Amino acid sequence: MARCMRNGVSQLAVYGARTAPKRHTATPHEEMPGQRPARRARALPFTPVSPYKAAMRQPYHLSHHVLCALPLLALLSVSTLCLGSGDEVTAFWRAWRHAHPDATVAVRALTDWGNPAMYVVYAALVWRARRDHDPRTVRFVMVYVAVQLLISFLLVRVIKIAAGRTRPGVPGPWMPFSFDGPHNSLPSGHTTEIVGACAPLAMRWQRAAASLALGCFVAAVGYSRVLLGQHHASDVLAGLLLGSLAAFVIHRITHRTATP
Repeated sequence: MARCMRNGVSQLAVYGARTAPKRHTATPHEEMPGQRPARRARALPFTPVSPYKAAMRQPYHLSHHVLCALPLLALLSVSTLCLGSGDEVTAFWRAWRHAHPDATVAVRALTDWGNPAMYVVYAALVWRARRDHDPRTVRFVMVYVAVQLLISFLLVRVIKIAAGRTRPGVPGPWMPFSFDGPHNSLPSGHTTEIVGACAPLAMRWQRAAASLALGCFVAAVGYSRVLLGQHHASDVLAGLLLGSLAAFVIHRITHRTATP
């Protein structure tokens, strides 16, 4: 009889184990019923930045721009302190041209071919960029051409006509809204164009020696206009400011300036 009782108890235990509800064990990513859901950390989406977009966010390299403009500023300052800023400058350089005709020919070649020399440099940049499949450099040159046409040609021409300043050695007052060449002195178009060509290269290459060398070339071309009696020193200074504006616009369009 004791054996029968043991068999009955064991059968009840087996039956109870089979019919008892199974206990749910929560996995690490599940919550128990009635349990407050755990706060999960939200993963921020990762957006890779392409090298092209990273290059488009370069800051404005003011130091190289200043190095490119500094030689012409220094030359204009020395000229003003030593020679003055009016008719005495015109008289001094007129006498110098008569005394040094061969040097005058060299200066005239510099003022005539200084800007076309930069056309060759930018054409070489385009050729190399096409060969190396470099769209950023092609974009840089295309922006340079567009901005130079708008500022160094169109805007300078509008200001020349609107101001009507007489050139050195031309008698009479200013004649605003004049299309006459002797009354289109302000600003210097040669200076505007050479600064707008050299300053973007200085900021692009970011080498102090290259920036200073480009600045010396800018000073030679810019001051040659004073030496040849084509512009006043203030005309060249105005051209420097307009050329700097062109360089800033070129850099701003080509490289979207990053905010600090």
